[in-house]
Amino acid sequence: MAEYSERAQDVHAAIEACKNESGDPKNCYAIRRDLLDIIIDDRRLDENGCELFSNPLNAHPRIYSRRCIPTRKMKKALLPFCHNGKIGFDGLALDAYIDPTTGLGRNVYGNPPFDGKDKSSATSAVMKTLALGARAAQTSSGFTGVWILPLSPKNQKKWIAKGYELVFRFPRDTIPFIPHGYWTGDEPYKLPGSGCYKDDFSDVVIIAIDSNKYEGKPVFDWTKTQKKIARWFLNVLPEKKMTDRRLAATGLSPSVWKEIMEEREQVIPTSLCPWPVNGAAEAVDDAGAYRGGHHDTQYISETLKPFKSTVVWPRELTLTGHLPKHFGKVLNVIGVPKRKVKPLVKKITRLCMHHVKIRRNIFLNEFTTPGDDAPSVSSINPAMTTTEDTAVSNMEEHLQHIVA
Repeated sequence: MAEYSERAQDVHAAIEACKNESGDPKNCYAIRRDLLDIIIDDRRLDENGCELFSNPLNAHPRIYSRRCIPTRKMKKALLPFCHNGKIGFDGLALDAYIDPTTGLGRNVYGNPPFDGKDKSSATSAVMKTLALGARAAQTSSGFTGVWILPLSPKNQKKWIAKGYELVFRFPRDTIPFIPHGYWTGDEPYKLPGSGCYKDDFSDVVIIAIDSNKYEGKPVFDWTKTQKKIARWFLNVLPEKKMTDRRLAATGLSPSVWKEIMEEREQVIPTSLCPWPVNGAAEAVDDAGAYRGGHHDTQYISETLKPFKSTVVWPRELTLTGHLPKHFGKVLNVIGVPKRKVKPLVKKITRLCMHHVKIRRNIFLNEFTTPGDDAPSVSSINPAMTTTEDTAVSNMEEHLQHIVA
């Protein structure tokens, strides 16, 4: 009990310190998690990534480790949680970008504090972190970095000239943030939120740099990620702000926006279809022989082709709640974020098992009319059929949610 009480005191002290010692609340707005999920999935930040500027109250739990720039009181309060919480200090230290023991670059993500006033290289966290990222990319192997931060047009050109790639630009007053008060419980927050960045002299951008560019190795292809971000952007952008001028300001080509806009008119976007589109990829092996075959072409081993294993999986096993081994990969390919795959698989499993139980009860002999060899539909308990209809309806809703 004494250990429990001590732990509770540590938790309370850490929460209070993170709330009261994190600085000006307007510098503590967090990036929406559904946007971060796209970057985490594509850059594998859940495997070895580090969030450079994190308040533990709003740190994304999927990112492998995190750093913060704490006050003395905040640092003391966080010490009991550093090991298990993978919390480090000073996201502006060089060892946050390059591992001092191996000399290899790290995989980092940064959203540094910014109040619109610190614009000099000597004092701005934005300028410091970008300078350290460029240094790590040029002097170490294996470094990958991506940042979401505000930059003026002049500074965008400056850092792109130094090797950075502009992934996406959010024009002024278009990207919603999660305010500091949401994490502390001081104020409510409803999607899509209001805390849009409205600085007159800069835009929020996603900018990245990798050491592969300087090592002559294949660089990360941002095309697929850019399209995912563009779809997210359209989903959170109010219709009245959805103008050609704003879309052009994002940095994506008109052809990309045309493709995405056309997808929005379809029930299921072509990029998410689990079957070949317009005969595409039918000439590559057996890619056109079964639904999803064009997605399986990236796998060499026959035992690791998730769509093929799903297509040939016995229906009876599915109805009893036993799904294919690699069904999670199928869900991920058709648009389910990795963090939602396991919970969704569990829901589908429970729904299948529940459906089978209902079907079994319907055809038990308790519903059979005397003298009949088969169940009479008229003798079935109406409450039971209602339950079955509800279960089937729920299952259809969940399956529709998969491709939504």
